[in-house]
Amino acid sequence: PASGSGASSDTSTVPSVSAGEGASGSTSLSGDVSAPASTSALYRLYNPWTGEHLFTTDAHEVQTLTPLGWRYEGIIGQASMQEGTAVYRLYNPTTGEHHYTTNLDEVARCVANGWVKEGIAFYSQGDQAVYSMYNPYAKSFYHHYTSDENEIAQMVKDGWKKEEVKWYCTSIQPKNLIK
Repeated sequence: PASGSGASSDTSTVPSVSAGEGASGSTSLSGDVSAPASTSALYRLYNPWTGEHLFTTDAHEVQTLTPLGWRYEGIIGQASMQEGTAVYRLYNPTTGEHHYTTNLDEVARCVANGWVKEGIAFYSQGDQAVYSMYNPYAKSFYHHYTSDENEIAQMVKDGWKKEEVKWYCTSIQPKNLIK
């Protein structure tokens, strides 16, 4: 998947946080949306060495990864931090990739195959569907998640398979996506 698609247009400003801010609570963002305590901005980052996109609600994680070469792409929406269906984030220590799912059977299968369960990342709730895309030709980093219809169309054209909705978040208005 191409870097730079599917996130808000403000990619030049990594979120700024004050002491005590992070995965929960209100996070004030430079030039972006301020989220109420029950929601958090859902950030998207891109690793140019692996092609992985990472999703997080933790502004500290964004600040930690960007100096290591991850590119901050912006906010894809607002994620619920208290209500909805739990979205689990898993990590594969062999390949370095992340996987997201609401399915506890899928979590169990991944853990049985060596993935590390990082816990509940956020909760699925809102008006914006985020789809799982699958690359049948890749040996690793074969899943990608996006709500951007243009990105989905390009990925399908490039041989990726559009799978199911993996989670929902609340869309940001106005929605200015990077093309």
